[in-house]
Amino acid sequence: MSSDVKWIKLAVDMFEDEKIDFISSLPDADSILVVWVRILTMAGKCNAGGFIMLTENIPYTDDMLAHKFHKPINLVRLALQTFVRLGMIVEDDGKIGLVNWEKHQNADGLEKIREQTRIRGSNFRERQRVKAVLSAPPAPTPAPALPAPDPSSNVTQTVENNVSITQPSISSSISPSSSSPPQEKVKKTREERHICGSQKNVLLSDSQRSRLEEEFGVEFIAGLIEFYSSYKAEKDYKSKDDNLSIRRWVVDAYRRRSIEGGGKLRIHSQNTCLDMQEG
Repeated sequence: MSSDVKWIKLAVDMFEDEKIDFISSLPDADSILVVWVRILTMAGKCNAGGFIMLTENIPYTDDMLAHKFHKPINLVRLALQTFVRLGMIVEDDGKIGLVNWEKHQNADGLEKIREQTRIRGSNFRERQRVKAVLSAPPAPTPAPALPAPDPSSNVTQTVENNVSITQPSISSSISPSSSSPPQEKVKKTREERHICGSQKNVLLSDSQRSRLEEEFGVEFIAGLIEFYSSYKAEKDYKSKDDNLSIRRWVVDAYRRRSIEGGGKLRIHSQNTCLDMQEG
């Protein structure tokens, strides 16, 4: 926890104070006085009414102060016990606070700094909130409400629960001049495929085989089809699209098989393709 306090007041006769003079007579007096000055500066930095706070809700403990001051924990505990006995600090609900802190400091100035810090923090949080709102995706636009059913209309729609709901007729709400004739849906038919291969288990359309022959050559595709047909029969291999399987892996497999066979492509006799209309 930090503030904009850059300095605190120390009296020039600080070491003439009876309490400081007593501490000077103790063992490890110099280390204890260093801890005292560090606590004073931390109280100013925290600007929490003389309390030593890590955050607004978390006070510093003796272990935390030992880590902060780079001092042995036993020394810090001895210093705190000494300050409590001399009435220099108080421990309130686990919080370490300096006695008469605002009496010896500029209370009005410290309060002004606290208020400025609070306002800046509030402004920062507001800017972050506005930034988050502006960067958030826009909310989906709700769909327009359907018009109320027209009892006079004879157009009905059946929904999943078998209840017929009367809907307004479209032709009654759209003028003839603004309406366009409905487009007829053209049913796309699949191209006829033929049974190829000696095992009669390879299906290719004329256009598919023609494109393969254009890319790889007529003799190469003839041998490839025989190779693929034998493989499907031997391995009981099923394929929903033989053309896709050929392009994905059969071409490479056939090339490797042909190279392993002596460097030349082994061409099998071209089979006769039988017409087959896919159902």
